[in-house]
Amino acid sequence: MTPDECRTALRGNLDQSLDLVTKLYECLMTERHALEQRDTVALETAALQKRELVERLDDLDRARNVIGKDCGFSPSAQLLGELSHWCQDGSLPERWQEFLHIAETCSDLNNCIGAIIRVRQLQVQDALGLLRGQVENSSTYGPTGQDGRNLGSRALAQA
Repeated sequence: MTPDECRTALRGNLDQSLDLVTKLYECLMTERHALEQRDTVALETAALQKRELVERLDDLDRARNVIGKDCGFSPSAQLLGELSHWCQDGSLPERWQEFLHIAETCSDLNNCIGAIIRVRQLQVQDALGLLRGQVENSSTYGPTGQDGRNLGSRALAQA
């Protein structure tokens, strides 16, 4: 692959990557909103779209490695910088940093969504445990401020 072909291929790859990572951010915002609104249909749709976008981003990452290989470079964390220098395109590292910034924001947002889901799961487990009389690990408190571990022997109406 010539430097010109490399430059063209990398620009196209980064353009697609930036487009997809921006769509991933929008998808994650939709997922978070659906989670907050308890909209299970929108939540499921967003989760499916998120998986598809991540798969497409993985494909583009593999394609970047192929471009690098075709230009005589091995996959590494510095691949884009090496290719940018080789094909003499100073705009590539800047666009790559833009991609990385959005991807990091997506990762943080996805972690936040995961935390919300884990808290909701614990709340549901605690509620089910309370209804079943199994509250030994509960995060609830009794009327006197005691933790929920001692509530298991009481009737639901007293809890």
